[in-house]
Amino acid sequence: MKTASEETSRYVNAMEFRSCYPSGKRVAKTLCAVYEKQYNTDVVLARPCHIYASADSSSDSRAAGQFITKFLMRWSDVMSVYITSEKISYFIYMLNKRNKNANTIAAYSRNIKKLVLFLDGSGLSKEQMYAYREWLKKSGFKKRTVNAYLSTANYFCEIMGCPEMKIELEHLPYEEFQNTMQISASNYKKIIYMALQDNNERLAMMIQVLCHTDLRFCELQFLTVEALEKGYIEVIRKHEKIKLFIPDIVLKDLKKYIKHRKIISGMVFCTRNGSMVNRSNFRKELKKICILAGVDETKVSIQNVKNVVLDSYPHL
Repeated sequence: MKTASEETSRYVNAMEFRSCYPSGKRVAKTLCAVYEKQYNTDVVLARPCHIYASADSSSDSRAAGQFITKFLMRWSDVMSVYITSEKISYFIYMLNKRNKNANTIAAYSRNIKKLVLFLDGSGLSKEQMYAYREWLKKSGFKKRTVNAYLSTANYFCEIMGCPEMKIELEHLPYEEFQNTMQISASNYKKIIYMALQDNNERLAMMIQVLCHTDLRFCELQFLTVEALEKGYIEVIRKHEKIKLFIPDIVLKDLKKYIKHRKIISGMVFCTRNGSMVNRSNFRKELKKICILAGVDETKVSIQNVKNVVLDSYPHL
């Protein structure tokens, strides 16, 4: 068997599927030679084995990709179980990579600092996670707030490759859960019609969309004029692109809305400068309308809106 030297140039069938690799290398080398001769440019040809950037290596079946994946999965064993600024940065990076919205990332970034405060330089372990839960309860936080902090800590453990440290959340009584999630149909309609009376057609339409579709608030940016023409919205959840079909009754109102607002392209719900509606501003507007409508604003939230059971659709 003869070995080929760097100077050996062999035949490559340009019609073969896998010929893109050697053909691409030849084009790159030719361009380097041209620049060297025409512009007197110093050229060095390198042949890196593999290049990894922000792409997910977990789907790479080759040895190098699997080495990286295993290293990240067992981060706690390789680096230690102490929470460092580098690990927090990596945590936030992975939140972005997993398509978490900006508000979720901001909340997780705040919540993980509470865990760092509790540990006070000590290492993270399952025992410390249980102690952290008791510390949060003794600090006077409500069960829902405690669960929010624990959820962040559990997600951090998962990303750092130590899911065995995750602990269960605080149990919420069904009655408490039901009461906080319940908005009556009559109160819902009061909010909708009061928003219209207050000349806040955008708020009324956003509430309608959240209530009658599976769309999340952070996904409203994908509700565009182009999506209305297709009749569905494309969103990314858990690394997969899915289609959310818009009910005809909602689609009809949305088309009336964009015609009235003279929106011809882009996002349906946006600010005057064309950016996405901020979640906090939405809550402020919703709270104001609740007060005007005589509805308890403490029981009205984005999540509550999505759990309303209506006997009829309130047309705008």
